[in-house]
Amino acid sequence: MNETNIKQVGNHISGVFTLLWPTLAKSQYNSSYYRAKLKVDSQEFRAYIWCDRCTIPSEQLIHGDKYLISGCLIGNCESTFIKVFTVEPLIQVAKNIFLPRDICPASEVMDRLSTLISQISIDPLLQFLQDVLRNEALVSDLLTCPASLGFHHNYAGGLIEHSIECAESIANEPNLSDEERQLGIVAALFHDIGKTRFFSGKLTFKGVSPNNHDSFTLYLLAQQIQQLETVWQDGAEFLIYLWDWLRSGRTGFPIIGAALALKKADELSCSQYNTRQAFANQPTWKRLSVHNGQKYFRLRQSA
Repeated sequence: MNETNIKQVGNHISGVFTLLWPTLAKSQYNSSYYRAKLKVDSQEFRAYIWCDRCTIPSEQLIHGDKYLISGCLIGNCESTFIKVFTVEPLIQVAKNIFLPRDICPASEVMDRLSTLISQISIDPLLQFLQDVLRNEALVSDLLTCPASLGFHHNYAGGLIEHSIECAESIANEPNLSDEERQLGIVAALFHDIGKTRFFSGKLTFKGVSPNNHDSFTLYLLAQQIQQLETVWQDGAEFLIYLWDWLRSGRTGFPIIGAALALKKADELSCSQYNTRQAFANQPTWKRLSVHNGQKYFRLRQSA
């Protein structure tokens, strides 16, 4: 979602607003409410948030923060205010891109995501990334689904953590050009987004295995890829090749080196997670351990 995406149907209004000067007050009937101002672009509205109808804790109403707000626009041209129905705290992950705070993983994870996004400076690619992140249902699944049912990162929020780990590996890869690195970061962030179709329970045809998730990645991002292709065809085809090369399970050397970097980043993230799990409850002196039937080794710490 983005700050300028304000929707109005009749008197009902919703969108991302900046909350200004929330002040607790009492009505003549002794009901508690907050009076505040809501700002979007250069426009400001008076607003009233009734505590008995809006359950957000008062400590989360912070001056200057962004919120997804819905309410009723009341008044006329001379005097207009918003009677607020719902207030949802948001986290900013990129310019004009905000995600609901209650579905986001730990703040440290979101900080890492923001750092990765800040490295994208190619305008068409940044627009592509923003278009994906504005798909609220898809992003909600990306942030809350596991990366697998048992193999690695198999917990709520595991998918985005695995994706971030892969993207960080790409970001630190010295043998890529700047353009390749930026495309690789975006490819890594969304390379497993097809898994959301399986782990969110939205797939109606149960005969398809999660092993087919790579095909669903291309399916779920088809609209955004087509839009990218109209302004940067090479960039769109680069992303398609990277995801397709992962999907096909090819070995050897790809024609685009970043595909190999993405494959290695994916494998490294999985291996590191499983190594951590293998030694999670082991004494520090132990060097070999087993997790899911696989042996793992760790080095002694240097003195």
